[in-house]
Amino acid sequence: MSDRDAFEAWAEGKFNLTPLAGEGAFFYDEERTQAAWDGWQASRRAALEESAKVCEKILGPHEYSGLDVDCYQETADRCAAAIRALAGTET
Repeated sequence: MSDRDAFEAWAEGKFNLTPLAGEGAFFYDEERTQAAWDGWQASRRAALEESAKVCEKILGPHEYSGLDVDCYQETADRCAAAIRALAGTET
């Protein structure tokens, strides 16, 4: 389910989900619906960024004796990248 599908499932009956007529980027016809959609997207990006930061902190200040720290770092980096890809903010 896409972000828009999830938003529209939640918003059904609460907002007018009529799209704005015209070509180009997608917008909702009513300002309050568009504002809710913009807030939905911003909230999702923020939550996913928080999750990615958790991955980046996996190693933290710990010292691993005899363990392959590079392997742990690679895993943490891959985790963060995968979460940021969900948010569309992969760096």
